[in-house]
Amino acid sequence: MLTCTSKNIFRLLADKGKYSVYHPLGIDRVIAGLTEVVRCNLNVVDTQEKVIVCLDPLPLDILVCRFVSLDPLRLKHLGLISWDRNLKLNEVMNQVQIIKM
Repeated sequence: MLTCTSKNIFRLLADKGKYSVYHPLGIDRVIAGLTEVVRCNLNVVDTQEKVIVCLDPLPLDILVCRFVSLDPLRLKHLGLISWDRNLKLNEVMNQVQIIKM
């Protein structure tokens, strides 16, 4: 439903057949697992109107969901990432704030 910062980490897997191998296993779990191992210190999204920068891919993906009118709770990988961090996705959603510069 949404390809953004956390899902882009999947591109780091060098395996040419990664799509046919990992999608049947549950791509959401693979993405969540990768975000546990790979810590991206800077995440950037260009929305054509704005550039959004965040230190953590999870709140950035939640914010992008808001821009495209998508409920983050519908994205299984975001829930799994939150769960891996011992957080509840709706609590993280409530903490996301926009700071304009």
